[in-house]
Order: sequence, then structure tokens, then C-alpha cells
Amino acid sequence: DGKAVYYNGKSIAPKDPDATSYTGPNNLWKTQINQMKNGTVARNYDPNGIGLDRGLSKDIADFLVDTLLEFRDTVWDNRDTIRSVVMRVKDIMEGNTEAGAYLLNFIQDEYKLAYHSQPDTWQREFGYNEMYDEIFKIGSYMNYGRVDFEVGSDVYSLWAWKGDYWNLQSGAEVGLYVLNQSFGNAHAEQYDVVNFEVPMTLSLYNYQSPGSFENLYNWAPNKNQWWVTGFDPDYPEPDPEVMVSVASVDLSDSHEDLFDALNGSSVSYHDDLKNYHVILDDSTNIVWIQWYNSCVK
Repeated sequence: DGKAVYYNGKSIAPKDPDATSYTGPNNLWKTQINQMKNGTVARNYDPNGIGLDRGLSKDIADFLVDTLLEFRDTVWDNRDTIRSVVMRVKDIMEGNTEAGAYLLNFIQDEYKLAYHSQPDTWQREFGYNEMYDEIFKIGSYMNYGRVDFEVGSDVYSLWAWKGDYWNLQSGAEVGLYVLNQSFGNAHAEQYDVVNFEVPMTLSLYNYQSPGSFENLYNWAPNKNQWWVTGFDPDYPEPDPEVMVSVASVDLSDSHEDLFDALNGSSVSYHDDLKNYHVILDDSTNIVWIQWYNSCVK
């Protein structure tokens, strides 16, 4: 009907950007709305969850990233050999979910549906760059992509991932970053985490057949995020080709300039994330991601 869908005062689906025609995977948004109304939706972290959060200064993190990037070309040139070794290590580590989650400072939600990152975590100091994606590509089975957009002199990036997260198994992520224009390394541009958090949500599905999706988890944290994630170890042998993630990034409170920029001319999409995966709901200033592969009908 051309309107956003609300439940308990919160938007759970965007208004249809093209209400006159049927686009996207069959039944995906009906499934998502039903999940948010009638499914299990986690909103809080497990109060007993424990993760490793080693304090690390930004200067040290930048030094480590700068050092890593010096090996970018070498790593990529030897990617087949490295992948062979990494996959053997992956087999050895299979099943050590708790240890991996602890080291990454991921804790479960209140219903133990999945493991999730926390806003205040050591990864915040390391930001992101394209070499991280190349390492994902070498060492796992992943889809990744981003949309870049400009706000004044700043370049922002909304990055997304889904796929095989080793001993954490099936997972997905969405993060918001800003280009560090003073980071001087010829091997890659470095993106810092934004200096704010906003409401974010994330649901993950496995596509089964036309119109049918198996839900892994729904994560709508009450705590604002810069990086919303979910990893479900109960779904081994992840296949990113059949994974479908539905995410939202709410820019309605003091960040309307970012939303407007995503509607502007200085927008570029990269890798696996395409423009038809992103829905900009101008009635709520919420960015929605409906990320699916070509096999999903």
C-alpha cells in the first residue's frame, strides 16, 4: 500500500519503493513481517555473556593495520597456497565456537539464538579496508560488498557480509564506516568506524524454495550499534549463495544528512552488494538491505 509497516511503534518493513509491480524474492517481506510480529526476536544481550575486550589504543591499531597492508600483494599473489593451509586449520578448529566467540568479544543474545558483536569492542579500533575482504575470500566462503556515499568532504561506507564464519558457522554483518583520509598507505584506503551508534536490526534466512525461507535469527537490539552482526553455530556448512539477510540502519535521529546522501549522485556500489539490494525509506529515514543472490526467487 506504499506505506512502511509498523509493529509496537517500530518500523519492521519499508514502504514499497515500487508498489505497482512485484520485485525481489517472492514472499521475502511477508516472511520478514511475520517473523517480527510472531517469531522470536532477540532485543538484549545475554546478561551472563562474557567476551574478551582487550584495551587497545587507536595508534597501535593503526600501526598494526599499516604493517598488515604492506603484505597485501604478497598475500594475494599466494592466495591458493594460503587457502589450502587455512582450510586445514579451519577443519582442526571446527566446533570451538565458545573459544572463537570469546576471543572476538561476541556474546549471545537473551534467547541464545546467535552470537553478536558489541558496540564497545576492540575491533572498533581496527576499522576496515579491502584487504580484510580479500582475506575473507581466501580463507572462507563469503559474500561481501559496500555502498560508498559522500557527505560534504567525508566519504562514508555501508559495508555488508554474509557467509561462512568458521567455527561460528552461518552469519551476517552490516557496519557503518567513514574514510580515514589521513591514513597514508599506498596499498589500500582505510575506513574508520563512525563515531556514533544508531538503531540497527538484522535477520538471517536460508532460502529453501520459491517463496520459502528458513529463519536463523532475528536481532533487533535495544542498544544502538555501528556494527550489527549475528552468527549461528547451529547451522553448519554455510552457503552464502542461499543466505538472505534483511537489515535496517535507522538514520532518522540526527543523521538525516547520511540518508539524503545515499539518495544523491555521489553513490557507488562495490562487489556483491547491488543497488537493488538497498531500499531507502524516505518516510522513516531508514536504510533497508534485502541481500539475496540470483538463485533466490
